[in-house]
Amino acid sequence: MKTFVEYERHLGEPVGYVVPPSDLNTIFEEFLREASANMGGESKHGCLERVVDIATTAFKDVPVYVLCASIIQGSLGRYGPGRLVPRTVYGWFTEASTEFRSRTKYEEQKKPQERVELPDLIKYPVGKAINLKIMWLTSGAITSDEWDKIPLWELAERIGKGENPSMRDFGLNPKPAKPAENLGMTLISRRSRYE
Repeated sequence: MKTFVEYERHLGEPVGYVVPPSDLNTIFEEFLREASANMGGESKHGCLERVVDIATTAFKDVPVYVLCASIIQGSLGRYGPGRLVPRTVYGWFTEASTEFRSRTKYEEQKKPQERVELPDLIKYPVGKAINLKIMWLTSGAITSDEWDKIPLWELAERIGKGENPSMRDFGLNPKPAKPAENLGMTLISRRSRYE
């Protein structure tokens, strides 16, 4: 099969958005001619126009090379037997575009996710701040409504500066803490309530 300028120019472009109809006619005409040679016959009259119409309406987001490859592979029997008519070519386009979309989706998922760098996070012991808030909550020193009144970032910043923050720093009066032996039971009872 000879290579031609129109195919090389529009190789990776979506069929229905960028490629001019005259170029699509030239591209598909050459590939349908090759397919008819592979299948030992001639394409039916009007097949070219209908194939271009199908490609630009139902598969407009698929690159040119995918649809052209499906014509050749389909004519060689990859997608099952059939005659070189628009209905068969539509089936080939469907198979190839499904494979293309699956492969594209897989490659997108396989890419490593961009890691967001938070340089200030290293300075502040956020984990210690979270643990302190949880300890205050489970000991009964604060209620769940008061939990939101203590900004985590500010608490972490104070711990990072070496301070020993208390609930009074956030305008809260501490309640008497529960005895230590009940502390474990509180965690268990809350956990079992939500499980």
